[in-house]
Amino acid sequence: MNRLFTFMLALLPVSQLMSKAAAHDTWVEVNSPYVRSGDPVFVNLCLGNHGNSARDYRLASRLAKLDGVQLVATYTDGESLSLVGSLKSFGSAEKEGYWTAVFHPQKDGQYVVEQKLDILHGPARAVHGGRAFFSVGDQSQLATDWKLPNAQIEMPLQLTPITSPYDWKVGSEVEFKVFFQGKPLPDARVSFLPLGVELGSEFDDKYERTTDANGTVRFAAPNANRYLVVTKLKRPEDKGDGYDATYYTATCTLVASQMKRGN
Repeated sequence: MNRLFTFMLALLPVSQLMSKAAAHDTWVEVNSPYVRSGDPVFVNLCLGNHGNSARDYRLASRLAKLDGVQLVATYTDGESLSLVGSLKSFGSAEKEGYWTAVFHPQKDGQYVVEQKLDILHGPARAVHGGRAFFSVGDQSQLATDWKLPNAQIEMPLQLTPITSPYDWKVGSEVEFKVFFQGKPLPDARVSFLPLGVELGSEFDDKYERTTDANGTVRFAAPNANRYLVVTKLKRPEDKGDGYDATYYTATCTLVASQMKRGN
């Protein structure tokens, strides 16, 4: 069976192999968007999102190596800390589970965790960038005081929250802007993948949106859940030594609450 599988892979066109390689997405998520002062934050570096045209919010395996991985937690004032050296794996098998870092915030306030992986998969290059958000201490001004800290990691493709990623509740809209190389990206598909929900084939109107001329999308959460927000861009013209195209992915993980914080 192994020889048959290898033979079948050999018959696939290079473009299909590249597509399969690019479907292995990474993302970062935290245990909670709201953290009490003094509590640790658990930062998970995940790999998956393989099925249904890379629109399944599911783990597939663990990154075998951390080569090329960047993982940084940044406070509102720009103070940052690399978490790569703190990552530990807890799976019993070689690629089971995911990587986790325990972060101890030293200040109350708002934080962003950024992740990037730049890697070659056969004839393709994949550049994955991701963000997750959490707030420590007083939650009363999350909506009015939201400001994305200055980026510590250069990401060609970015999903940037315009509205507060902390104060999102069922029925209210969260707004994102998609950028590529610093410019708004129109006509980009953005998928809002709820944990445990499978999207319909092709384009799912309930959970997917397309950016407008200014690179903006808006989405109202239909139910309380954790959402993996994903956008992708294939660039055959971005070639280099050892690769014939580049696949870019940008992700964010957010939690939609049933009610506003404090209600």
